[in-house]
Amino acid sequence: MEISLILRVQQGDDKAFDNLIEQHRQIMFHYAYLVVGDTAVAEDVTQEAVLRIYKHFPKFDSSQPFRPWALSITRNIARNHNRAWGRYKHMISRFLNSREHHAVHPEQLTQKQQEAQHVYEVVCQLSQDFQDVIYCRYFMGLSVEESASALEITSGTVKSRSHRALKQLRRLIERDYAYLVEDLQNG
Repeated sequence: MEISLILRVQQGDDKAFDNLIEQHRQIMFHYAYLVVGDTAVAEDVTQEAVLRIYKHFPKFDSSQPFRPWALSITRNIARNHNRAWGRYKHMISRFLNSREHHAVHPEQLTQKQQEAQHVYEVVCQLSQDFQDVIYCRYFMGLSVEESASALEITSGTVKSRSHRALKQLRRLIERDYAYLVEDLQNG
């Protein structure tokens, strides 16, 4: 089904392009959000990615899967956004976002929501390369090959980064959120 949409897009069918994008827009947004950490910015990044995909679609290799290519473009735009705003503005944004999280009383969140928030906070402590691998493989459920394509690295690099990232993630969780490890062992 997707290949027929791709072929129609390559023939200039804008409706096919819209259908193709709609199949991938949510995961593109999700990835943008993971990188930039702000809903409004993630929406802007996603829209810019759609425009860039449209502009560069003639260069797309239809023998390759579309999703990793679209996610690669999304990631690059999101990273560029973070760099463009600079460290100072990025830190202010993170500060404001963390204040919003602290404004919610823990009693209002379910245990699973709290655990998910804590895991996300720990993942944000990893290097950007490790974050990217964790986001692709575990947050978005991409295969090793799809992750490699989206991140523009080899499958072997995805596997080694995944291994090292999970090892580091486990150490951070054991240090800062030991109860999560206990829950996993008991659950």
